[in-house]
Amino acid sequence: MSLLYEEPLNLLKQEVHEPAIYNAIITAIATGHSHMSEISSKVGEDTNVCSNYIKNLINLDIIQKKTPYGEKASKKSIYSIEDDCSVC
Repeated sequence: MSLLYEEPLNLLKQEVHEPAIYNAIITAIATGHSHMSEISSKVGEDTNVCSNYIKNLINLDIIQKKTPYGEKASKKSIYSIEDDCSVC
């Protein structure tokens, strides 16, 4: 059972150079911190730093960015764990 428990972190280690920060960002989002300011505060990094990590996580299809319709300002964007149920 512990092999499956550690599998997400093992996969993340294969894809990125600093898995601890990526894991902290994923954990922050999974625990309800959905705005960039909340995520960066929880992780303890500047929003500019977190932004780069988040872009990588989006490219890996691990998280997704949602912006309200008609809004261009990223301050209203929220982040969530990608949940593609088409593979369920």
